[in-house]
Amino acid sequence: MFDTGQSEKLYQLADLYAIGITYFGREGFRRWMERPLFSLGNRVPLDLIDVSEGISLLKTEIMRMQHGVAI
Repeated sequence: MFDTGQSEKLYQLADLYAIGITYFGREGFRRWMERPLFSLGNRVPLDLIDVSEGISLLKTEIMRMQHGVAI
């Protein structure tokens, strides 16, 4: 059984992956998660999913791309 914090993080991760796969496709999202991004200070998205703030940042980044907002 997961505690509330773990459950919330799993929900956030599932949401991030659903958004990412919908936008990029499964393979495209995997590649996006593994490469450093200039808009994230050259950090690798996969390195940011350990904390809720990182997950939120990645979701925001994908939503910016979906809406054509340049960084």
